[in-house]
Amino acid sequence: MPKATVAIVCFNEEKNIVECLNSLLTGFCRPKEYEILVIDNNSQDGTRKAVREFVKAKKIRLIINKKRGIASSRNIAVKEAKSELLAFIDADCVAPKNWLKNLVQGFEKYKKENRKIVAVGGGNRPPQTTLFYQALGLFLNTFLGSRGSVQGARFLKDKLAPHLPCFNVLFEKKRIIEVGGFDENLGSIIEDEDLTYRLSKKGYQFMYLAGNEVIHKMRSDLISWGKNMFTYGKGRAWFLQKYPERTHFFFLLPIILILGFELLCPFYFSFMFIYSLFLVLRKRKLNLFFYVFSLYLTTHLAYGLGEIYGFLINRYKVKD
Repeated sequence: MPKATVAIVCFNEEKNIVECLNSLLTGFCRPKEYEILVIDNNSQDGTRKAVREFVKAKKIRLIINKKRGIASSRNIAVKEAKSELLAFIDADCVAPKNWLKNLVQGFEKYKKENRKIVAVGGGNRPPQTTLFYQALGLFLNTFLGSRGSVQGARFLKDKLAPHLPCFNVLFEKKRIIEVGGFDENLGSIIEDEDLTYRLSKKGYQFMYLAGNEVIHKMRSDLISWGKNMFTYGKGRAWFLQKYPERTHFFFLLPIILILGFELLCPFYFSFMFIYSLFLVLRKRKLNLFFYVFSLYLTTHLAYGLGEIYGFLINRYKVKD
C-alpha cells in the first residue's frame, strides 16, 4: 500500500497538467511509496491525451468523471485512493521539491502531538512572471485582499488554521469518509471549506505548514479574476445559507458596499486609493499601483455581486 495518494481534479487543464505532474514526479524521493490519481471532469481539450502519456509510463492513474463538479471528483478520489493519507493539489499548481514528503512528515509530527489533527496544508502564491501576478501576490498578502486566510496570506510559522484549501492539503482519508465526503450539491464552489467546517464541528483541527507553498497559476488578468471573485461570492452566500451560524459582519461588507454604493463610493474609493498607494510605496513597487488598486476594487465589488446573486439563488434548487 502506498504511503500517500495525491489527487488532482482537473477540467480543461491541457496547458497546466503536464507541469503539475512533472513537479510531483520529480519531487518524489521514493516513488513507490506514493500514487497519483488524476480525476478528469470530462475535459473537452487535450488534457486526457497529455495525462495518458504519464499513464503509459505507469506513473499515475487516470479516472474520467462525467458528473460535473469538483466535489464529485474529489469524492471519487476518496473512493479510489489506496492509501490512508490523501493529498489534493490543483492542476494549475506547481509543487515545490519534496512537497508531498513535507506534508506527510508534517502530518505525522503534529498528529503525534495532537490527536485532533486530521489535515495539514500549505499556502500558495502566483508566479512572478507578469506585473499583474506581482501585484496579485502583494494584494493577497493583505487583510483587505484575502481576509488573512491561508488561501491568500503567507505565514512564517506553522499554525492551527480554521480551514485548509484543497490546492495544497493532505487529509486523513477516514475522516473525510466519517463526515460524508464532499457535498456534491455545492458543485465546484467552496466544497473544501464546507468539508473542513463539518470536520471542525466534530472537534478536529488543521495545521498550516509554513514554507511548503505551491506556485498557483491563478487568473491572469482583471476580467477573469473578477469573474472568479463573483463565483467565490456565490459560494460564500451558499455556504452561509447552509450554515447561518457562520455569518459574520465581514462577509456582509461587500454587499453593504454594493447596496450603499452611491453613499459609500467617495469614501471607499479614496480609502482604497490611499491604501494601495501606501502598500506599493512601502514595497518600493510603484509600478504595481494600478494593478493593486484595481484588484481591490474588482475583488470587493465582484465578490459582493456574487454574494447577492448567491443569496437570491438557492444552490440546493439550482444545479450546474
